Amino acid sequence: MSKTFEPDLPSTFYRVTSRALIFDGDDSLIIGQDEAGGWQLPGGGMEDGETFEACLNREVREELGVEVSMIGPVAFIYTAPSARGYTILRIAARAEVMSLDVKLTDEFVSYKAVSKLEFLQQEFISAEGNIHDYVDQIWPTLVKS
Repeated sequence: MSKTFEPDLPSTFYRVTSRALIFDGDDSLIIGQDEAGGWQLPGGGMEDGETFEACLNREVREELGVEVSMIGPVAFIYTAPSARGYTILRIAARAEVMSLDVKLTDEFVSYKAVSKLEFLQQEFISAEGNIHDYVDQIWPTLVKS
């Protein structure tokens, strides 16, 4: 029997996640800190059969304890490596919440609102990948910075 040639191809498995761009006013973005001290955008992994909108609503409620009132169009999509060796596909969209009266849950131990400059200086968890590269999509020219 002869062996079949199988090239060493990268995995095609992606974990798809939602990311919420929630602003406190017009120019400060809400970010959360996990128990390990890492900072990230609110959001998380999509469950089987879940829509992007349902995922974003659920994750914001789980992490910040607030309800989403509006989800805008997708602002950008980015990838990052996971600690388990696969790629994470992150879909980010601007979202508005009914209240900024955040009630932290087990997901985040703290949160803060950062300006564009503070965002660029912030160290994010490695799973946020190249999030700094998207600063102009987060703070488009129509938004004060």
